[in-house]
Amino acid sequence: MRPRRATLLALMLMALTAALVIGSGLPLPARSPATSAEPWAGIPGVPSIDAATAEHIQALVEAGATQGERPAVFIKVGDSITSSCNSLCGFSGGHGEFGDYADLQPAALRWCNQVIDGASATSCNRASFAAVPGAGAGYLLTPCTAAGCFPGESFLGAELREIRPQVALVEVGTNDWAFCGGELGCFATGLIALVERIEQAGVVPVLSTIPQRPGLPHASMPVADVNAAIREIGENLRLPVMDFHLALERFTAGEGLGADGIHPSTCPDGAADLSPRCLAYGFNVRNLLALASLARVSAVIDGTVPADPPAHFEAGVPGVVSPQGP
Repeated sequence: MRPRRATLLALMLMALTAALVIGSGLPLPARSPATSAEPWAGIPGVPSIDAATAEHIQALVEAGATQGERPAVFIKVGDSITSSCNSLCGFSGGHGEFGDYADLQPAALRWCNQVIDGASATSCNRASFAAVPGAGAGYLLTPCTAAGCFPGESFLGAELREIRPQVALVEVGTNDWAFCGGELGCFATGLIALVERIEQAGVVPVLSTIPQRPGLPHASMPVADVNAAIREIGENLRLPVMDFHLALERFTAGEGLGADGIHPSTCPDGAADLSPRCLAYGFNVRNLLALASLARVSAVIDGTVPADPPAHFEAGVPGVVSPQGP
C-alpha cells in the first residue's frame, strides 16, 4: 500500500531544505537515432521507471481496463501551458517533423492518431476540460463551469468521464502560489488529491515539472521548491515524472520562454518540429519530452522493455531524496 496522504506530505516537506541541483544549461549535440537503444534514449527529462513504478503503472492499467479505459488514449491536465495548442496538437493525424528523433514517430502515431471524442479530435489536439488557463492543482477538482460538464462534476472528472483515457499528462504548479498563498504544503496537497482522483479512474498519471517564470516576479513558492515537491510526490507514489525544467535547461541554454516570461517559446516553423534548430524553443522541447515519455510508458504497458535500475539519491538535497517504501 502507498503511504497515506498526510504521511507522504510530511515526508516531502522534510526534504525541501536547500537549493535544487539541475542540469548544466548547455545545449545537447544532435542525436543519432541509429545508435539509440530505445526511442527515448539520451533525451533529458524522460521518466526513469524502476520495477516498483512499472508494477504500479501495470496495476493501474489493469484496473482501468475494468472501468472501460481506452488504450493509447491520454488526456491533458494543467493550466495555459497545457491548454495551448502548441502542446502536441501539431502531431495529430501523423503530422510533425521529427528531425533526429524519427524513432519517436511510432509513439506519435499510437497516441495522436485515434479519434477520441466522436468528432475529429485526438488526444493530442483535443481541448481538454482539465486544461484551464490560470488553473492550479486544486482548482481542477472544483465544479466545472464549461459547457458539456455534468452538474457538480469537476473539470478533471468531466474529462475523465468524457474520454476514458489510459494516461493523463499532468503539469501544474505555475499558478498555485496564487491559490495557496505561497504555501508549498497547500500545493502538494492539491497535487496529491489530483493524482488520487486520476488513479481512482484506473488512469496512469504522468507528472511534469514546471519551467521558470520570470514574468511573475511577485510569485511566491520558488520554482525550485515546486519542482522538488513534484519529484518527491512522483517518487513516493511510484509515478513517472517528466522533468520539463531539466529538459529546457539542457536544450535551450536558458529558460526556453516566450516574451511574457511565463509560457514556453515556439519555433517559427511550429511547435511540432523537432529538428535541431527548433529544439532551442520551449514548446518544441516540451513536445519532444512528452512523446518520449509516452514512448517510455508505452513500453511499460506493453511489457517490452525491462524496468530501469532503482535511482540512487543524495540525501539532504531537495528533490533528490531516498525513495519511500510502498
